[in-house]
Amino acid sequence: MTTAEYFAGGCSFIDFESIRASQLTAAFLAHLNSTRFNAFCLPAENVTHQNPHRWLPIPAISMLWQMSSEQKTHLRSVRQQGHDDMSAVFRHWKSMPGRQIEGWKEAELRSGRLADGELLLRNLPNPGLLGHHSSQSLCEAAVEFIQSPAYADVPFVSVYSWLYATAARKAKDTREPPDRGFLRDTETIACLLPYCDAMFVDNMCRAYLNELRSAGRLVFDTRIFSKTNIDDLFNFVDQLENDVAPEVSRLVEEIYV
Repeated sequence: MTTAEYFAGGCSFIDFESIRASQLTAAFLAHLNSTRFNAFCLPAENVTHQNPHRWLPIPAISMLWQMSSEQKTHLRSVRQQGHDDMSAVFRHWKSMPGRQIEGWKEAELRSGRLADGELLLRNLPNPGLLGHHSSQSLCEAAVEFIQSPAYADVPFVSVYSWLYATAARKAKDTREPPDRGFLRDTETIACLLPYCDAMFVDNMCRAYLNELRSAGRLVFDTRIFSKTNIDDLFNFVDQLENDVAPEVSRLVEEIYV
């Protein structure tokens, strides 16, 4: 169990690949049935190990676990490889200073379609549960969906492509590539943003998200915090506590304190 799971009492998000598959499947079925897909209002209980809307057991917090030297070496190697890959991408961005942000976004969409299409095909629902669809027709519809404009509305696709497009557009005025954490940060934000009331991210990602929201390129209600507005985070948490009904507060104290 990770430290985050200890603090959360065992209620944590499932792996990112499963979250991406869940979002792709939900968006595809909405497209297939011509129904509205609310991209940034998705139920968190679909992508967590346990239902977050229930009383959780008292968390057993432990800080005794230590990474082995082999684990540390592997982590450094993975992070270094990610940084090397990001540096190569950064040089590509620098080589095209005239491309607009929309062009960079389209490039990101093209680069992701094949892998996301394969992921969707591996996670298609049983055709028998969908009425008038055979396995072949369902696969054909999935391929059509991945190639359609609706693919860009899948939450992690939209967030990831816009974040990368923003970084690419800014590269012409930047000397150094994004730091080693950028790859992981963007993946985390892209996958989890639709399920969160608030997120704490680094200053750069917060600036990117605020810029994208202000421009109307991303529309979401999640509160975004970083070190630059840490006081707002404290106020947000205080407000959450103040808004809790008195009877719920008493139950919390009885169970957890």
